[in-house]
Amino acid sequence: MTRMLARYRRGLLSRATVPVDLQGSAVVVAPHPDDETLGCGGTIAKKIAAGAAVRVVVLSDGGKSHRHMPASHLAAIRRQEFREATGALGVEQHAATLLGLPDGELQTHIPAAASQIAALLQEHAPRQIFIPYRHEPPADHRAAHAAALQAVRERGESLTVYEYPVWFWARWPFVPFLTANHRSPLRQAGRTLLANLRMYSDFNCSQDVTMTLGDKRTALACYRTQTRSMEDQPGRQTLGEVHGGAWLGCMMRSREFFHRYDYLGHSGSG
Repeated sequence: MTRMLARYRRGLLSRATVPVDLQGSAVVVAPHPDDETLGCGGTIAKKIAAGAAVRVVVLSDGGKSHRHMPASHLAAIRRQEFREATGALGVEQHAATLLGLPDGELQTHIPAAASQIAALLQEHAPRQIFIPYRHEPPADHRAAHAAALQAVRERGESLTVYEYPVWFWARWPFVPFLTANHRSPLRQAGRTLLANLRMYSDFNCSQDVTMTLGDKRTALACYRTQTRSMEDQPGRQTLGEVHGGAWLGCMMRSREFFHRYDYLGHSGSG
């Protein structure tokens, strides 16, 4: 059974054979501090090692991941964690931006986020943009995707888009089959099948990050609020405990996956 599942996983991702252009300058957009590391940290480090200019912008302050802690206090901690983590990936301090929008409320701040992302695109004129995958489950991730694409359209220049999954991996066969939130097994199976079809059709690009996986692990460890248990909040799962560790195992494998496509703006349409 284990061998069959492994073969099935490989089949789902068999089309992702095109590598990332490591030399291309890039802006990486993430909804929360840690998503840039989880989704494409190995690729970020590898691009920087190849000499590419990489800038990272995180939209929310991450202040609501721990309900027992005041949001302003937690946001300050996560800001420092973000600085340490991006530094571990090789991102220069001036190239790491945290917009500080309210955690959990990005859907109501899409125009503001898009405007600031567009300004970064205008200033740095990257050849690539990395954004959350369009079918990510969390609302903040979908809002970050929408804001990033709105910014790309506003700027109107051609560039390559790489959509990276994070919480999309939290489903069978990459994690154990679970009937979360009391959903019926039949409904859960239907959603799983749809997600697997999307994996097969969308993930057309992947990057071997074996050489930078250590940098990614170091960066993720900088997010202590997310990776370490807190004595005053028993029962809250760390990232390594989600789905018994299977989900984080997807994040920390030696290959990162993307939905890649070219956006042809005004300069590429004439």
